[in-house]
Formats: sequence, structure tokens, C-alpha cells
Amino acid sequence: GGRVTLTDQHLRFAPNGMNRVLTGRGGEFPIPLRSIQSVEVKPAAVTKIIRIQTRGRMYSVRCFGAEAFARAIEGALPTPS
Repeated sequence: GGRVTLTDQHLRFAPNGMNRVLTGRGGEFPIPLRSIQSVEVKPAAVTKIIRIQTRGRMYSVRCFGAEAFARAIEGALPTPS
């Protein structure tokens, strides 16, 4: 678990203490919006999952309001030039 925040430049993950222990990751880390290739919502038992594909990795976020948050992420992505 933890917190995900959308800014105009990044999607920021701030894992909670247990997630830091389980994943071996340190504190907060940003994902530049320009590196996001796709965003999709997957069904799940209680809360839906947002899958965020970047050039090098796939991230999964489980949250309430997943469809609206996924649309917000997509809306914040830079348009290809």
C-alpha cells in the first residue's frame, strides 16, 4: 500500500512502511509522465487495479475510484509530437 499522487510532470508513488519492507524499495519515487506508454484498468475483487506501462516496467495500483484516476493520468500525459 501507500499513496499515489499525480502532478503535471510525474506520477509519484510513496509506499507505506510495509510495502517498503516487502518490495525492498526506499521512499517515494516518481514516474515521469512522458515515460508512460499505456494506462488500463483491470477488474479485481474489491477495488480495481490500474496498470501503468512505461518503457521499462509495469506498475500496478489498486485503489477506489480507479477508473476516474486512470482517466486523470491519461489526461495528464503529454501529447506525442
